[in-house]
Amino acid sequence: MVYEPRPLKIKNFGNDLLFRSVEELKETLKKEFKGKDTSVVFRTKPNGMRSTVFVSVGEDGVIRESYGEEPEVDFDAISERLMVI
Repeated sequence: MVYEPRPLKIKNFGNDLLFRSVEELKETLKKEFKGKDTSVVFRTKPNGMRSTVFVSVGEDGVIRESYGEEPEVDFDAISERLMVI
């Protein structure tokens, strides 16, 4: 497995952004992605499988999942599932 010093990624049409922490990711989404849809990709415990969360950031800065009932993104759950090597 490849070592990833920045295990979180916002996929943005070839202009991907990498992050070291969930907090840094969250703040960037709120500030730079208002009114936009994008995806967040990260590797999960215990085996490093990639997980993707499709998100919509409202004009008010609220970050919601893009599909289903569109709940607010649970960043604590992402932190718990995140594999950091």
